[in-house]
Amino acid sequence: MYVNPHSSKINVYVSASKDTVNNKEKGGFFYLDPQTFATKDYEASYDLGEFLYRLHFLAQVNSIGNLGFPLGYYIAGIVAFIFLFALITGLLVHWKKIVSNFYLFRPWEKLKTVWTDLHTALGVITFPFLFVFAVTGAYFLISYPLFTKPTVALQYNGNEDSLFAALGYGSHELVLKQQPAARPDINHFVDRAYKQWKEADVNHVEVLNYGDASMQVHVGGLMPASKKFTSSGELVFDVASGTVLKHRDPMEPSSYSDVVENAVYVLHFGDYGGYATKIFYFLLGICSCIVIISGVLI
Repeated sequence: MYVNPHSSKINVYVSASKDTVNNKEKGGFFYLDPQTFATKDYEASYDLGEFLYRLHFLAQVNSIGNLGFPLGYYIAGIVAFIFLFALITGLLVHWKKIVSNFYLFRPWEKLKTVWTDLHTALGVITFPFLFVFAVTGAYFLISYPLFTKPTVALQYNGNEDSLFAALGYGSHELVLKQQPAARPDINHFVDRAYKQWKEADVNHVEVLNYGDASMQVHVGGLMPASKKFTSSGELVFDVASGTVLKHRDPMEPSSYSDVVENAVYVLHFGDYGGYATKIFYFLLGICSCIVIISGVLI
């Protein structure tokens, strides 16, 4: 169960049942409203926001062969990388006159001159913003080939666990004891996490082997961006005994892979601040559009 930071919906993923006798549950995905407990599947909750989100990385372009995800991800990632290349070469082209032309604006000259002055001035102002977007966008989308079978076979002898261990992703697979257990109160473990972390926010809960004696509850949390730029914490509870099997405090220094992954996400979406940061990102985004359009017109 993952809390969506930008809406009131909770994303719920259910895996197929491991029970060899009563295995009717095939798994699935749905959204849960925590106020009304109403559920909707992906199609029923599809809206303009989801359309724009998927359009952003060309998810509507279907995959070819056995890539395992839409080909549009590759295309969007390559576009982001080309955009990064265009930014760097544009900076080199304008380098000698970048300071003098930055203060030059001639609105009463011919239209091409206006576009040129706008392109130079706004290009300098938005360059750090565009650079971050190009790098993080390329990272998100071009990094997907790392998880394809040819890459795993080439670098990790076909062992996906070795790849995930190198990236800091632990395996959450548990062997069933085949012994029924009482259904616990999941909120009890979430409350324990809040008491232990105090300032962190719980952002996901994972329940393993539900209803079995081997059942575990994994509670994940993050510190507010105002207190720590990147963070990730986790508490793993053994349900039968109530003991803590693993504890990673979100206030403690994170691993290298956690810092990189969190920093890229936070910088790309502007999640390190409040509405002022999002408004600032929006204005820089509009300026970026003017830079691109003026470059094309020039």
